[in-house]
Amino acid sequence: MPMPRPPEKFPPPFRWLKRILLAYAILIPALIATWFTWSWYAHRALQKQIDAAHARGEPIEPEDFDRLLPTVDPAKNAALHYERAATLCVWTSAQDRWDRDRNYNDPPDYDMAASISDTCRAALDEAYLGATFSQARWSTLPSAEIYGTAWPSYGRLRRVVNTLKLAAEYHHHIHDDAAALRDVATILHCADSHRPAPALMGSVVATAFEEVACSALMEILPDISIGTDHKQADPQSARALLARLLDDKERIPSRLRSWYGERSFAIYFEDSGMSRTFGLTMESILKKTPLRPLAEARNAALLTSIANSVAQPFYPDMHLIYDPAPPLPEPRSLGEDFATTWDYGVNAFRRAVLLEQRSIADRRLAATAIAIRLWRADHPGAPFTSLEDLVPAYLAEIPADPLAPDHHTLRYQPAGEVPRLYSVGDDGVDDHGTLRDKNGGYSYGRFQALDLNFCLEPWARPTSP
Repeated sequence: MPMPRPPEKFPPPFRWLKRILLAYAILIPALIATWFTWSWYAHRALQKQIDAAHARGEPIEPEDFDRLLPTVDPAKNAALHYERAATLCVWTSAQDRWDRDRNYNDPPDYDMAASISDTCRAALDEAYLGATFSQARWSTLPSAEIYGTAWPSYGRLRRVVNTLKLAAEYHHHIHDDAAALRDVATILHCADSHRPAPALMGSVVATAFEEVACSALMEILPDISIGTDHKQADPQSARALLARLLDDKERIPSRLRSWYGERSFAIYFEDSGMSRTFGLTMESILKKTPLRPLAEARNAALLTSIANSVAQPFYPDMHLIYDPAPPLPEPRSLGEDFATTWDYGVNAFRRAVLLEQRSIADRRLAATAIAIRLWRADHPGAPFTSLEDLVPAYLAEIPADPLAPDHHTLRYQPAGEVPRLYSVGDDGVDDHGTLRDKNGGYSYGRFQALDLNFCLEPWARPTSP
């Protein structure tokens, strides 16, 4: 007779439960240890970036920017006047509708330009007053400028700048070129007043306003009247505007300051420019990893490399290296979504650098065009044949093309549809000043052409090839 089996100490279901509990007892402390170890590593990586920046003498923490901006007397703060102008600049519904429906290739509507100038006369006067002051502060505290609250009225400021452009075109139409140059100079002053702020947004705003100023100059310079009559453009005013367009003394320091501010923005503010611009919210990172400091360290490394590159005067020399050195991980180790967003963000930053260099090229083209107009005013009836004729009486030297890989100067093209100055454009290839785009047609805007052109005579862009 078989012996009965002794009862099991733990029935099978309870045995597996014991093993599961044991696994949890081992796994949970291991995960907690991994979490804290990895977080310690991440904070150390971020602190290394901060310490390295301080060792190089670069501002990176919000309080580091306090010493960069001088105190400005509120009574002499240009920014306050531009903000008042933005409040006063209100178009009618009919003017808004006209602005929304007009086409780039439409001929100027001088009646509407006159109407808008009259509607916003108080805003224009306030902007003219702002242009008489040399300093501007767009907020009370530097930290506010870093963290993006410096331009709450940017949309309305853009309206003021567009009104100034329309006023310049209208003043030129009624042969008041002195007022037209004042309008353009005010736009440039408003643009330059944004550059001292330690935030990339300041550079972006300035670049956009500079484009408006240069477009206005291309409209009025081909047949501007320069002389001593009270409605003619005064030669001294023209030379002052030329000098302002070529003044790069503060350009690189302000550019570095803006990228350093963006780096601080990306590290210390959750709703940073990277998150707003590229959809990179901290919540999306935390879904993949708890290591927010690691992402911040990588952002800091990227923006440091960009800041190092933008100190170069020529765009082709700006080699943007977005992969920081080890031990920071590759973006894909933080998840596929983060890697895709990261790649998009890097390309967008490259685009911001390109637009800055394109703006410099545009300013230099406009300055050279003013020099040519001054030369023609002094040599009536004589044909202009070479940029060398401008040196040294009108230009100290022919301006360099910041988009040229060979560091060439700006070029003059007398042949073709219209005499023009040109830069080689975004691709760095000299297409001999072509006004056509890569498809062989005439682009909607001049920035779409293969080369960046500045026409020296009135020219209506064809609507078809």
